[in-house]
Amino acid sequence: MNINRSLFCILGIVLYSCGHPALAAKSLPFDSRFVSPNGRYSVDLVIIDKEHHFRITDVKTGRFDDSIVMPTLILYLHWASNSQSFVTVEHIAEGSYGRLVYLKGDKWTSLEVGPPGDSMMSFSVVNLKIKQDRAHFRFSVDYEKGNGIPFYYTFYDVDVELAAGKVLNTTWSPISQAEWLASLKRQPSFVPATTKR
Repeated sequence: MNINRSLFCILGIVLYSCGHPALAAKSLPFDSRFVSPNGRYSVDLVIIDKEHHFRITDVKTGRFDDSIVMPTLILYLHWASNSQSFVTVEHIAEGSYGRLVYLKGDKWTSLEVGPPGDSMMSFSVVNLKIKQDRAHFRFSVDYEKGNGIPFYYTFYDVDVELAAGKVLNTTWSPISQAEWLASLKRQPSFVPATTKR
């Protein structure tokens, strides 16, 4: 009886993962352009030598930087109000992670945002809110045994300072399997919404 129940739970999780919003979410098309609020910079999603890159252009000088490779599809991109940083959510196998790209001196720098640790886990950005000076990410996380079966569920909340890429205020909040499934069933909440120009 317990074996049947376990198999049923595993089957439910596998079938549910196939329809996972992070996997099914529509990615932003390449050749999209996003202009900073002050009009000074633009970021284009481009392909160079079969690799995906951010091309960040200083509209005033015409100089551009395409050194930051994005290894995945972009689900969300938005400039911060400071016009010197932007935030993304990017697709990965079985989920998504965040990224902050910010101007440090005269060079664009990238910081990947996700739960820390080397253990087996899957995670997805389920909520993102860009505030005046920081971005707040909420991840839904499941830890997995060696055979890939989830056994522990939690939310991971983290703030990232937009101007300096500093990680602040990390919090882990254990949740039930039902809460974990419910968080993945809903479409992720990104505030503000993506805007292209």
